[in-house]
Amino acid sequence: MRDPLILLWGEPGDPPLEAVRSRLVQSGTPHVVMGSGTRLVRPWSCEAEAVLERRGVEVSLENVTAAYLRPQTDESSPAQGRAVAETLVAWADLTRNALIMNPPSAMAPNTSKPFQARLIAQFGLDVPETLITTDPDAVRAFVRRHGEVVYKSVSGVRSIVRRLPACRLAELDDITTCPTQFQRYIPGLDLRVHIMDDELQALSIESDRDDYRYAARDGGRVKAIEVVLEATLEARLRYMVKAMSLVLAGIDLRQTPSGEIYCLEVNPSPGFTYYERLAGVDLATRIASILARGKI
Repeated sequence: MRDPLILLWGEPGDPPLEAVRSRLVQSGTPHVVMGSGTRLVRPWSCEAEAVLERRGVEVSLENVTAAYLRPQTDESSPAQGRAVAETLVAWADLTRNALIMNPPSAMAPNTSKPFQARLIAQFGLDVPETLITTDPDAVRAFVRRHGEVVYKSVSGVRSIVRRLPACRLAELDDITTCPTQFQRYIPGLDLRVHIMDDELQALSIESDRDDYRYAARDGGRVKAIEVVLEATLEARLRYMVKAMSLVLAGIDLRQTPSGEIYCLEVNPSPGFTYYERLAGVDLATRIASILARGKI
């Protein structure tokens, strides 16, 4: 069995990456951070794996036993940055010798929320009725049919989820040049579920804002407690994440007052440190231990 060597692909200062790095330091697990300024010392060939270097530290990808991917664009050297990114993406998708959290191909569906919603529905989970359109009249008809409606980003770019108030219906002409996603508003409790390989942790979240992540910005209230999910739901979520080839996932659910469960999103690169602070839980240690264990 090889000695562990963890590759963290991302920028120092990124809270989830720093939380995992801190746990690796505490456990004495060898690791390297490859972010801005990384060079491709040797490209892949049929004879040898690629070698990367950053701040005087070289690492051959053949020695990496696990990788945690939270890449950001390196604007300092576009050509070199692209070469490194292309190398790491190809390696992360094709390697059979390292645990990848998560493979780029497995994370790709999150770049299109409508596509991901179709995948989620295939696993027997309910998703809110959705409309993606540039037609203001279609939106007005959708609102008449469902009453309360929220709007959000179509892509994987984070956006603030808001309800569509009646006063903004007159502004819908703005969407004619920007496809926008509208969904039926689902009242109830938010559930946030983190699946980390074979471990699952769930939170019930109460807030007086439509998007609890931003409640603190305008004095809103948000609190969270750990909960145990119903066994059938837990099994379905575990199966879905495994079928999506994800080692780590943050799943957003909404539970209605009558107990119905809707799945809103599966995030393959969750900002889990927010939930650690919110609920006083420790997810970084679990993630770091999975990386240290590598591919069994």
